[in-house]
Amino acid sequence: MFHFVDNDVESKNECKNLIKKSFIRSSSAKNNDTLYKTDFKCAWLYLFGYKISKLELQEYFEKLGKNYYTDGVTYEEFERKALSDISRLDVIEELRNCFISIDFSCKGFLTIDDLIKQFKIAGPHISKNTIMNIFREMDRDDDGRVSYKDFELAMQYIDDAQLHKQNRHIEEKYGLFF
Repeated sequence: MFHFVDNDVESKNECKNLIKKSFIRSSSAKNNDTLYKTDFKCAWLYLFGYKISKLELQEYFEKLGKNYYTDGVTYEEFERKALSDISRLDVIEELRNCFISIDFSCKGFLTIDDLIKQFKIAGPHISKNTIMNIFREMDRDDDGRVSYKDFELAMQYIDDAQLHKQNRHIEEKYGLFF
């Protein structure tokens, strides 16, 4: 899996090398400087381990002002899309790691006790009532458990404004335009 660290030149270069490798392996023999839709899907599969959806690819071609059926993308355009998605993957991976670190007993869900233990470590000054309110807010179906999906939704809701700022910063820093 990728680790795209904002100010780590080595990790950025490693990502760029993987992107270049997937581009070269997937480009057709005639057009080694362009990826057409099928080539793009192969490069994406090689790079991320899953096939990009037709809809997402069509939207990307449209953003570039290109015809999905006849035009191709250059290496630079592919690299921008890949770097943008890698930065989003890192946020999801960070959320997953955070959830796992709070799930002390490895049950696959969080209980109020898990949250209280975590806050004793990370924020001992936060009151038990506040922790219980946080838990109730995350427990969307009131079953006394916070699943990963509940946790992810809560963290994305809380962090949306900050994430938007961070993505803008990354987009501006690396010349991305999504």
